Amino acid sequence: MHRGTVQAGDLFSDMSTRSKNTRFGKLQGHVHEGMYKAARFVHDMVADALDEAAARFPGWPLLITGHSLGGGVASLLTLLYKHGEGDEAPPPGLGPIRCFTFGCAANMCMDLANSCEDEVTSVIVGCVVVTSMVFADY
Repeated sequence: MHRGTVQAGDLFSDMSTRSKNTRFGKLQGHVHEGMYKAARFVHDMVADALDEAAARFPGWPLLITGHSLGGGVASLLTLLYKHGEGDEAPPPGLGPIRCFTFGCAANMCMDLANSCEDEVTSVIVGCVVVTSMVFADY
């Protein structure tokens, strides 16, 4: 579970709203730079543990969740684990990937969003300001 904005460092990720052109496997598109950096940080922090779990239990499903900023990070992690980044392959042995986000802000272009629509479900209840904020043309 990736939580939303809680500490000062999270605020810097939120406010780093530039669009970053990124390639996930054969897909290319624009993402929210701050959320992408946070997703890469989480990806790198859990890489060894995830590789070990996938080797011990090949094919087991991976569930990723997050709220607000954490939802953006979770959806970008889903792309990283599904397609890899650039020429980097996704981790071997992973099973099906599912992601549930709650109150997630816009964080990727439509092409990338469409590519993960079968894996990512976003839940928004009522009027949540964060979900309607778009700082860049993704």
